[in-house]
Amino acid sequence: MPIFCMRSPLSVLPTPEDLRPGRAGTGNYRYLGDLNNNGLADESEFVLTRFDGDFVSVTVPTDELVPVIDLKTGLRLRFNPARLFPKASTGVEKALSIISGETYIRVDEKSTERDLKQIYLLHFSRFRNDTTTIAGVQLFTQDLYFLEGQQAFSARLRYSQQNGLQNFSGGAERSYSGTIAAFALATGE
Repeated sequence: MPIFCMRSPLSVLPTPEDLRPGRAGTGNYRYLGDLNNNGLADESEFVLTRFDGDFVSVTVPTDELVPVIDLKTGLRLRFNPARLFPKASTGVEKALSIISGETYIRVDEKSTERDLKQIYLLHFSRFRNDTTTIAGVQLFTQDLYFLEGQQAFSARLRYSQQNGLQNFSGGAERSYSGTIAAFALATGE
């Protein structure tokens, strides 16, 4: 049961976004006007448009360093009943000895979470958070083998799921992928 965990504290420069006036019809934001009558152009008074706005989004670098925690951890579990029953005699033992399995879990999180123990103690509700996560991935893979290692015939059924979050200067992007696959090997011997 190998367990892998790596952590590294580091700092990054945040790049906040600012809306600046541009040529009419070339921007990606339109100003609706001073809706709350405070004399300031607030973020809520801009709407996203397609190619006909008069304001553009500009990334502005800063001198402020923000502490970041970079955690990479994984766990691999193998299940092989054939090792428990080397000389299977009953029907149940024979049925169990032809299957085996492997589970793999990986979690990567680069976060600006201030409470480090939330990340170190794997409180998953704080992972892939739109406001604190810079980049995060959670991967789960389950393999189920039939007659693993047999020359004449063997098969594998795999389920894999990956959830991710990347925070770019334009906003957060979530990703998901899930697959189910079956593989069989027959040599005909």
